[in-house]
Amino acid sequence: MQGLWHSDDSTALPRWSTRRCQIEELIQSFIDSAIRCQKAGFDGIELFANYHALIEQFWTPWSNHRTDQWGDSLDNRLRFGSRIMEGIRTACSKDFIIGLAISYGDAHSPDLSLKDKVAIVAHHDHAQHMDYVTCGSGSYLGFDKLMPTFVFEEKIGLPLAAAVKQALNHALVTSESHVRTPENADYIIASEEAGLASIVRGQIADPQLISKTQAQSEQDIRGCISCNQM
Repeated sequence: MQGLWHSDDSTALPRWSTRRCQIEELIQSFIDSAIRCQKAGFDGIELFANYHALIEQFWTPWSNHRTDQWGDSLDNRLRFGSRIMEGIRTACSKDFIIGLAISYGDAHSPDLSLKDKVAIVAHHDHAQHMDYVTCGSGSYLGFDKLMPTFVFEEKIGLPLAAAVKQALNHALVTSESHVRTPENADYIIASEEAGLASIVRGQIADPQLISKTQAQSEQDIRGCISCNQM
């Protein structure tokens, strides 16, 4: 992500300068997208900072080799995401919900450590940049846990959620990833290791999962078997 420049033409635009302009353009694009969502009637947005997507690429020294204001020190590496969230908050008002989706792979990937990931989220929470954090598993650097199959334990995102929740003072914490059943969600809420639970593939398998649960007809729910087939 760092551009090097060498030219004998003193009038040429340095490549790093061009890329700096592109970063500002990207930040504004995130903000503009949030504005469009608000105008369309949405209550908020969720920023994709998981799976080593762009925001996390700035966080991670493995991918961020910059030595300017966007890299090197932790504060610099967090600047890209901070500017996005601060810009959205200013443009869309304090009542517009901002979520931050994160994930954690394992110690064998070039991803951030669990300790570093928690510290980053705590930094953003201290600045009250977001209203909630969604905690999942895996990344494109550790693909097996990104959409875990039946060979993995249930509630695989809960350890990250529990660690994040202990470090935050403002934002709510959601546990996702392999939360397939109402029982999984009940356990998460009862354990107080996260404030919210997200059931994704369970509701894909049975879109009526919530209504059946409310009607106490859990036996009629078509369960997700996590075979990742459509």
